[in-house]
Amino acid sequence: MKYIKYLIIVLLVLIKINVNEVNAVSINELKIEGNKEVKKQDYIDLQFKVINSGLKAGNNHTLGIQYVYFVLDYDNKDLQLVSLNSDNFNIELTKIDNKLYVLGTVKEGAGAYMCARNLLYCGDVIVNAKYYINKPSKDMYDIKISNPSIGLLNIDSDRNYTFDDLETIDLENEYIHKIKILNEKNKKSIKPKTLVKLSDNTFLTTNKLNKKVLNNPNRVSIKSDNNYLKSINIDNHEIGFNKDKEFYTINVNDNIDSINIDVETEDSNATYKITGNNNFKDNDNKINIIVTSESGKERIYTIDIKIKESSNNIIVEEKKDNKDKSNSIVGYAKIGGISLIALIIIIFIVGKIKDKKINKYLDEI
Repeated sequence: MKYIKYLIIVLLVLIKINVNEVNAVSINELKIEGNKEVKKQDYIDLQFKVINSGLKAGNNHTLGIQYVYFVLDYDNKDLQLVSLNSDNFNIELTKIDNKLYVLGTVKEGAGAYMCARNLLYCGDVIVNAKYYINKPSKDMYDIKISNPSIGLLNIDSDRNYTFDDLETIDLENEYIHKIKILNEKNKKSIKPKTLVKLSDNTFLTTNKLNKKVLNNPNRVSIKSDNNYLKSINIDNHEIGFNKDKEFYTINVNDNIDSINIDVETEDSNATYKITGNNNFKDNDNKINIIVTSESGKERIYTIDIKIKESSNNIIVEEKKDNKDKSNSIVGYAKIGGISLIALIIIIFIVGKIKDKKINKYLDEI
């Protein structure tokens, strides 16, 4: 029973982790920003915003926004929708069950806040809208957006969409933006020549989205910047490879002029070139592994080759060392002999002087 209890606890923890991962992304709020007052026969510039959290920008993240949609409601008799666009999404306006929807599919590689290998989007969704007030019948109008939904996809290592993992995040909420119409007219304003037309090219089912994304004639080809090596293997040498470490040192015997190197790139579309792996010299032996990403960016891994001296050279050096030691000993012996002779002479002279002093003393007695 004790082990079963522990097993249940572990399962509950795992379930909790999975739930947290699924619920990590959320839509926080809807918002409309822009003009609140406008003259007759003038334009209204607005931004529709779907503010979300839990997504991280950057090429290393695989999860991101593929599409977004929300309901749009306004008085389309007096307010004329002139344009509807986004920097990061291809925008359409469609009608389903008598409701207007703003729909957007991500522009691949659009720039800021891109993620999932630069194919998906990981920021707040912003849609720009422009209206024209022609002959208003009221002095106040409401523009409302509601019930936003964002579709999340994963991108695999080969930058393919995984539609089976499609997740949809919804929010039952609305935001109303009020526009006050001023009595005066803008006589300088020019009436728009075209208005936003309804589209029937919707993608509100996974199958339609799949087809729309893969058959998009404007789809860009995003090339990877990954120029890392996955491994470096050298015969008879262990270098402790780390993809972020670009400099290594190994020792080889002086009878070796090249080594066997086997490398693998982290991205299958990256290429590499090895230079300097021949005719090793006593000094300055550097092997460079130049890795080029699919997009053309280079990274260089360097292996510094140190030449070890052979046994013959070591023996010669040892003999030379012994000869030097012998010469030193002979030199010390000569110095010692000279010093000893000088000491004997000094003692002899001192002895002679003492003998003279003694004899003189005896004579005086």
